Amino acid sequence: MRLKLLPLLLLTAIAGFAQTTTPALSVTDPLNIWALGLSWNQSASASMSQQFAGTAMYAREQNTAGTYAFTVIDAVPTSFKPFTTVTNMGVGIGQKLPFTILGFTPYATAAAGPSWSGANTGWNWNGGFMATRPLKNKWWWGPAARVIRSSVNQNSGNQYIFSAMVGMNP
Repeated sequence: MRLKLLPLLLLTAIAGFAQTTTPALSVTDPLNIWALGLSWNQSASASMSQQFAGTAMYAREQNTAGTYAFTVIDAVPTSFKPFTTVTNMGVGIGQKLPFTILGFTPYATAAAGPSWSGANTGWNWNGGFMATRPLKNKWWWGPAARVIRSSVNQNSGNQYIFSAMVGMNP
């Protein structure tokens, strides 16, 4: 079953990158977005060291309407001794929403991809929202809230990830 989903995932990712781009890109939207973040996972055990996770993201604008193809990776700790993580990587589409909230530009995101912890591999899907607000030069910051569902965590439910992201528009 898992291997049957892999070709579908690859076709979905290829379709996202194969869209034709209009010649003139938006002046206000960044062409590329790089971001790192510290995430908090309330589903982890009571130990604070297991509730913090890392998030990394890369996105590239596909058209002038604020549509982005992106890759996101989360490393969510599951135990401290020995230290183990569930790693979720996904490719997907992000869409800039046509309004701002207190100077933040919101985006809706959805992605799917592989998930693994040691020799245990499976799938994940995630979706949510993030918002960006400019800092100096090409830097920005903003919050993100996403839900991740992974087969690697024995389908124990959703992982709610709240992140503080910092990024650069190269």
